[in-house]
Amino acid sequence: MNIIFTGGGTGGHLYPAIAVARALKEKDSNNNILFIGNENGIESTIVPKEGFDIKFVKCSSFSSNPIKLATGLCKVATGIFESLSIISKFKPNIIVGSGGYVSAPVTFAGSLKKVPVVLLEQNTISGKTNRFIGKFAKKICISFEDSAESFPKNKTVFTGNPVRDDILSADREESRKELNINKDQFCILVTGASQGAKSINNGIIECLKKWKDKDITIIHLTGEKNWEEIKKATEELTKNSKIDYRPVAYMNNIASAYASCDLVIARAGATTLAEISDRGIPAILIPYPHAAEDHQKKNALFFEKKNAAIEIDDDKIQEKLIETVEILINDKNKLDSMSRACKNLGKPNAVFEILKVLEEIK
Repeated sequence: MNIIFTGGGTGGHLYPAIAVARALKEKDSNNNILFIGNENGIESTIVPKEGFDIKFVKCSSFSSNPIKLATGLCKVATGIFESLSIISKFKPNIIVGSGGYVSAPVTFAGSLKKVPVVLLEQNTISGKTNRFIGKFAKKICISFEDSAESFPKNKTVFTGNPVRDDILSADREESRKELNINKDQFCILVTGASQGAKSINNGIIECLKKWKDKDITIIHLTGEKNWEEIKKATEELTKNSKIDYRPVAYMNNIASAYASCDLVIARAGATTLAEISDRGIPAILIPYPHAAEDHQKKNALFFEKKNAAIEIDDDKIQEKLIETVEILINDKNKLDSMSRACKNLGKPNAVFEILKVLEEIK
């Protein structure tokens, strides 16, 4: 098959597509895969590193400002024509859209060319782009059953959100050896997603002030733009202390960090939730407060309702984070209960369920 993947802007939209693309190549090396993204999105650097070809088209969000709206519409129109040209040359059997602004012109162009479109919807509340594309998509693969409300029922398939195989297969013991973490040490992974999160970073600084004598490991993914600042701010705090604190700008071996940790502190993006639920890791979720339609808050509350996580609002970090972490560190039964509940929400076979959908359509 010739398959086009389109989506990006954030890791949450891109990584599920990469997981499916990898699986397609592993299933049959003759499958030809092309990504279409935006040159300003993270896909421009990550997709080539994954070994896939990528082409770029124009795209835009839509603003209520008349001038910005007109500019945006021009970009989208240009993106549609660019997509039509790429589709005509590549001749895809299927187009898979994983969300983000760039999905719109590519999938719309695909529908004009009568190419079947399959969507990957990661969130409990579907994004505007996917709701628009869903009108002419052949199938929509949803990660939460609640998402079905946003689309025609006969089009939705509850597959779960695909996760990269290395995250699923990473071994705890081997990962701890790789990262030099004692097998009995309590380990916390803190991540504010690919860009980092300043509010979470500041919250961890406050925690470190109280935890100098705690014999724990903290792997803190600060985001590249925040790393220098966090490193300077925490050097004195962790000097001569028991705590093993590791600020990291970006982590290529995130699979090893997931496999090693006992607790995750993170945003509530759909890909992060898929990763922690597939591995059954208890979590403290701090939704990004400016996410579209507050979808991260809804994601986090869904996990909290299932006893798989504890939700803390972004503006309550300073007030609640220290106490919440300490309660969990000292309550193994609570952690074990959350771990089981989180595991129950996982869909580790999601990628194979999506492959079935693609096979049926071709």
